[in-house]
This record gives sequence, C-alpha cells and structure tokens, in this order.
Amino acid sequence: MPESYRREHGDPGAAYHIPTLSQYDDGSNMLININCIRCKIRHHYRPQDLLEVCGDVALDKVTRQFRCERCGRKDYLEVSLDSLMTSEMTKLKVRRLVKIKTIRRPVWEDVTPSVDDT
Repeated sequence: MPESYRREHGDPGAAYHIPTLSQYDDGSNMLININCIRCKIRHHYRPQDLLEVCGDVALDKVTRQFRCERCGRKDYLEVSLDSLMTSEMTKLKVRRLVKIKTIRRPVWEDVTPSVDDT
C-alpha cells in the first residue's frame, strides 16, 4: 500500500479525556465500586486506596488488578463510581487499605554442571 493510505493508530483515549484515579482523590465522598456480576457481590473502595494499589490509571483499568474473592474470576468484574452524601456513607462498609505485602518467590532452573563449574 502506498504511504498515503497508512493510518496512524494512536491512543484511543487521546481524542477525549478519560479521568484517572488521581482526579477522584480530592477528599470528596466518591467511592469506587467493584462488582462481580457472576457472584453478585460488591465492594466499595476509596480512590486514594486504589491509587496506591493500582497507580494512576483510568477507572476502567482498575479491575485488571483484582479478582473476585468468591469465584476467583477476573472477567466478571465491573467498576463504577458513586458520589454519595454523608448520610449514605455511614450505612456502607468501605474497604480500607491496611498494608501491601510483597511476596518473594524463587525461580529455579535445572542445569547440567560443566567441568569448569566444579
């Protein structure tokens, strides 16, 4: 194909602005809900906690970091954003980030020792 027919494929979000987690971290009563539509469970998170776990990503990319605790699946998770009044916030259970654990796992390789290694 001639060069004049080549299309440039850029970031699809560049045409319009997709809000990220840092834009919801303004101290307001915003909660991010992660639902498993298979198990019908819902968890509520504060944006600043998810910002620390996932980094500054768009809201639709948050579910890549999670699995359902009941079924263990990722493909049934949905994310949504709620802006609640203070009276509504007192009735909900919100998950708070306590700490982040780093798991170290060794990776082994079986090799045949040569004469020089002994």
